Amino acid sequence: MSLINDALKRAKETQQHAPSPSPGPQLRPAEPAQYARHSLGLIVPVGLAIVALLGLFLAWRLFQKQAPADPVEVRAQTPADAPPTPVSPAAAPVSTAPASVSSDASNAPTNSSVATEPAPPKPAPLRLQVIVYNPARPSAMISGKTVFIGDRIGEFRVVAINKESATLTGAGQTNVLNLSD
Repeated sequence: MSLINDALKRAKETQQHAPSPSPGPQLRPAEPAQYARHSLGLIVPVGLAIVALLGLFLAWRLFQKQAPADPVEVRAQTPADAPPTPVSPAAAPVSTAPASVSSDASNAPTNSSVATEPAPPKPAPLRLQVIVYNPARPSAMISGKTVFIGDRIGEFRVVAINKESATLTGAGQTNVLNLSD
């Protein structure tokens, strides 16, 4: 133990005789690093704009799903596609004056000079002119008259209209009118 005491005494003596160290720079205790705070001034408007655009896109997609798959299509014959219109021959003039009756057999009317009533005019054939195709309610113009499914034209009823043709039924028959006819 004396060895330890001797060493402590010598250290104490050297400390007292040794010059004090020169004052150096003052050291401050370490402080935690301060991080720069980012402002939310630009992030909030950009985020709101993205949310608004996403909402508009979803609304547009929903509207597209609810809208009919096919938009309204209008198809019509061009003058080059239209068939020539049949022209009925002019009826011969018919005399309506009564034949004179005489007792003379030579003046009696003959079958060739008897006026006959012309046959009633045959209705013009139906012609499909235009189709306005909307899947919800298609329509067509047949011989100048606009018709929808279920309408009557002459003795026929319209039973179907698609993009290229119209189907009519009546009088025990079915007629399919095409735009190309």
